[in-house]
Amino acid sequence: DLARALCSTCPGGELARRVGGSSAAEVMKPQSALPVCSRSAPLLQVLQHICSSRQNCVLIADGELAVSSLLGVVTPRDAMRAFAEHVPVSVQVGPWLRALRSDWAPRAVDADEALQDCARRMVEHSLHHLVVVSSAGVAGVMSSTDLAHAIGSPERMVDGCGPTDEVA
Repeated sequence: DLARALCSTCPGGELARRVGGSSAAEVMKPQSALPVCSRSAPLLQVLQHICSSRQNCVLIADGELAVSSLLGVVTPRDAMRAFAEHVPVSVQVGPWLRALRSDWAPRAVDADEALQDCARRMVEHSLHHLVVVSSAGVAGVMSSTDLAHAIGSPERMVDGCGPTDEVA
């Protein structure tokens, strides 16, 4: 788990120093860059969107992307689970996703939430993706990869945490 590794490899308060005052909104993928499918979409369509969009998730929502209409996020991890459990690709994604996790609340973070708090949430709930929300609705999604990228940015270099090679 990438978030767990990042938290454990940064001694003491290094993670906090590494990300400074950065927030979820600063490192997330904006909602406009992410594919969206309805709850009635077949799983195959959702998985095709993951591949064709070159993103690592698909938002599942009914209608507008208000927080109240969001059912959740389908990720490559979910695709692997569906494959391992022999889930038919024709199954509607909404009911299938609800059966996997009835409550997506742990996945939602405020846009201004500190990155170190986002990392902790990922670790505590074994998550790789967090839905970033604002007063306007779903703002985007932050993955553990986005978090690692933010921590590994050359301008945030801290000894003992992250990459050690200099960037030319």
